[in-house]
Amino acid sequence: MSTRTRTALALVVPLLILAGCGGSSSKATTAQPGDAAKVDRTVEIKSTDELKFDPATVSVKRGETVAFQVTNPTKVDHEFVVGDAKFQDDHEKEMRAMPAGMVMNDEPMSIDLPAGQTKTIDLTFPTAGTLVYGCHEPGHFPAGMKGEIKIA
Repeated sequence: MSTRTRTALALVVPLLILAGCGGSSSKATTAQPGDAAKVDRTVEIKSTDELKFDPATVSVKRGETVAFQVTNPTKVDHEFVVGDAKFQDDHEKEMRAMPAGMVMNDEPMSIDLPAGQTKTIDLTFPTAGTLVYGCHEPGHFPAGMKGEIKIA
């Protein structure tokens, strides 16, 4: 067996084993980009000068498509990022590693929220559970700028 083949097997076999270990019936809680034409309702969320989101908890139904209309009435830039706790932790590390002054762009699960602006992000929730929304501008997430989406 060649070195190239051994290397490929060393990389692929553990991935196949891990994939096979997913035999649990539980699914990870997720959200997906939603279709604006199929929005079931709109939820308004505001950032505050105290580095919080209002409301701090939102309840949605599994399968529901929600338009999150997020307003930033403050004089400080924020962002609104939706994901599970691991996703939030990973994004926090990514933001800390970014050079000062660099701005994240809107992505499928997040929006950049400049001071004084309102933006909308449409999301669908296919699985029950809890997700987190947060802002990862420097120091904001550790200060408590986060909330929960409870999916029933």
